[in-house]
Amino acid sequence: MIRSRFFVGIAVSVLAIGACADDEELAAGETLPAPQEHAEDFVDEASSLGEGALRGTDTLVAAAVTCAPLMTLSPVAVPHNIGYDSASCGTGTCRTSCPDANANSDWNGPAGHHGIDIFAYRGAPLVAVADGTVVAVGTPSSTSGLRVRLRDACGWEYYYGHLDSARVSVGQVVKAGSVLGLMGNTGTSGVHTHFNVSPNGDYNNDINPFDLLRQASNRDCGGGFYPLQRHHNAFTTEHYYSFSAVTNGAYGFTYEGTEGRLAKTQLAGTVALYALSKAGLGHVYTTSTATVASLVSQGYSNEGALGWAYPPSSALGRPVYSYYNSQVSDWLYTINAIPNGGYGFYYQGVAWRTP
Repeated sequence: MIRSRFFVGIAVSVLAIGACADDEELAAGETLPAPQEHAEDFVDEASSLGEGALRGTDTLVAAAVTCAPLMTLSPVAVPHNIGYDSASCGTGTCRTSCPDANANSDWNGPAGHHGIDIFAYRGAPLVAVADGTVVAVGTPSSTSGLRVRLRDACGWEYYYGHLDSARVSVGQVVKAGSVLGLMGNTGTSGVHTHFNVSPNGDYNNDINPFDLLRQASNRDCGGGFYPLQRHHNAFTTEHYYSFSAVTNGAYGFTYEGTEGRLAKTQLAGTVALYALSKAGLGHVYTTSTATVASLVSQGYSNEGALGWAYPPSSALGRPVYSYYNSQVSDWLYTINAIPNGGYGFYYQGVAWRTP
């Protein structure tokens, strides 16, 4: 039986506010645009054409911020470059990497640049940095271009500007990692995403999101968090999870995709995640020591602590749901809820939580 080795960890965001001189932004493979073409980055987006009326009547806007930003993921889900700087973008291209080796803050709220520009390529997926609700989608002005605004449970809003296209609608509730849209250059010339983090959607009262972005880049790209890969063996009717995707067909396993992000080191607020197996019954994963003891008494082999996960009762992260198919004795763990009884799998509860 193949043993999986995977880990879940906690994301801790540290909020830092600072200022840095601004440079004109430049996208990979494009020439330096004229300053006036980036006026959208130096004006109050909330007062742009059409946005004022929306903010005045938008019932999705909460009354106050209740805690620190809940951001745990990078808004750009591919190799990227945080913040324009002449060293990594001045040659006509922005060097991208994951994690970003050229991270730089081009935020300058006092001078009017309310946000940080992130570079990748046209069509790069832009994802929700936290669980939340989409409160605005549209083009409030010719310079802002198409933008999406996401609000987390604490009242912080995350602004994604210059999208090529949006994949969500106002009022939609999304999970961290959900695709909100694709990177583009609407309202400007250089392909990039203008990213703003503000309390209660107050665009001009934004914070410098540099530390949040740099930490998320490190976590997403190997500084602590890694994708969990799911596989299935139709012959042994077993689901198998690992950091690395096995070659389709290897050991009879077919690759089925990614299930959340996991950490390789123990982080604050996490508990041990155990893997147990029994011939013909596949693997069981749990954070409960009582469950471990019970399964061992039933003849399961305890493969040990694979890492650390948010426990099911944690308020952090998003749930990993467990389902069991008694006909084939197979456990399925997924971040996407499925209909109870679908494909013979019945809901058993939340197994753990993942960033």
